[in-house]
Amino acid sequence: MPARFALITALTSLYLVWGSTYLAIAVAVRSLPPLLMASLRFLIAGGILMLVLRVMGTPWPDRRQWLGALAVGVLLLMGGNGTVCLVAHAVPSGVVALMIACTTMAMVGVGWAAGGPRPTARLAFGIVLGLVGVGVLVWRPGAPLAYPWWGIAALLFACVSWACGSVLSRRLTATAQIPSPWMATGAQMVAGGVAMLIAATIHGEWTDLDPAHITAASLGAWAYLVVGGSVIGFGSYVWLLRNASPALATSYGYVNPLVAIGIGAWLNAEPITHQMLMSAAVIVTAVALIATAPRHDAR
Repeated sequence: MPARFALITALTSLYLVWGSTYLAIAVAVRSLPPLLMASLRFLIAGGILMLVLRVMGTPWPDRRQWLGALAVGVLLLMGGNGTVCLVAHAVPSGVVALMIACTTMAMVGVGWAAGGPRPTARLAFGIVLGLVGVGVLVWRPGAPLAYPWWGIAALLFACVSWACGSVLSRRLTATAQIPSPWMATGAQMVAGGVAMLIAATIHGEWTDLDPAHITAASLGAWAYLVVGGSVIGFGSYVWLLRNASPALATSYGYVNPLVAIGIGAWLNAEPITHQMLMSAAVIVTAVALIATAPRHDAR
């Protein structure tokens, strides 16, 4: 087991910092194009981190390691975080956090599909319960969905993409794995940032960038995402993927939604409905069942 202090610090970063990034993303995209904002966030954070580590003596990744970082970075950051940024203007930050909590469920299915152990009855029940929680969150009998259907579908895609990246990160061969977890974090952010920059260019977001209309609030939220969400939060997650059990590495899934809902209501006046609270209870219970369930494998 890793040192207790390092473990507590990493978990605290995930719980509090990542829980607050959902609102920060919602504020940042008010006046910044979503994919362009996210790409510059990760390019700057990853670039600075890699330069500092290189000055301290950590070697650069080789070609094979860069390819591994690119694959993980595209899945985690472009498929996962980039999709969240695209829907942040249409779905409240607390609801986004609840949906992203389903990543823990997606990791069970992706791990099984990638050759891992078959889910136990408890894990299967947790997955079904989580899907019920999503239904409670978005379904309104006799009325349109509580939130745009495309936003909900995109967030479910983000969960699967993040799960694929997480599983791949743990299963990279030794030759494709960057030995330093912090250098790996920087390389994944740079690689994912480049991929999102290309996507933003194809999406035409450069023409949507108007410096005269960028607000101080959006810039402040973006700076917080660079330092807090990227360097501290993402770095802690990559460290936990390598040094802690899958249950601990994914335990943020049942804490972040509660933090995000509270911060969204406190700082952004986002409504907390009975439907949201019921869904939160179901989804958080499902994530807790999965995260604390014993696995047959020793990884």
